[in-house]
Amino acid sequence: HVTDTLSEAFPDRMHVPEILTKMVERGMLGRKSGKGFYVYKDRDSSPNPEALELQSEGAEEGVNIQEHLAGLMIAEAQLCLDEGVASCAEDVNFAMIMGTGYAPFRGGPLPKEF
Repeated sequence: HVTDTLSEAFPDRMHVPEILTKMVERGMLGRKSGKGFYVYKDRDSSPNPEALELQSEGAEEGVNIQEHLAGLMIAEAQLCLDEGVASCAEDVNFAMIMGTGYAPFRGGPLPKEF
């Protein structure tokens, strides 16, 4: 849903990758469904073979979907800071973790300011 919202709001720089559309159609919604890019079982996770297959079917040579998607989120987070939507990196990181499901253990997409 986040990618749909962002692609509608910013069509010049965001689009929903085909792999995400296919994953949603197949019920691969992440932790809430037990599978997404990973298969989740209790506190353990492992790469989802079905997602890896989708990635290999549709990926351009040399493109890593996880790195690509993370890069888009980092760029948007930085724009929020640059455009004054947020006043500090910590606020952007908190919003990304709470609002988009960005992995909390990563601390957010932006480096902490000193």
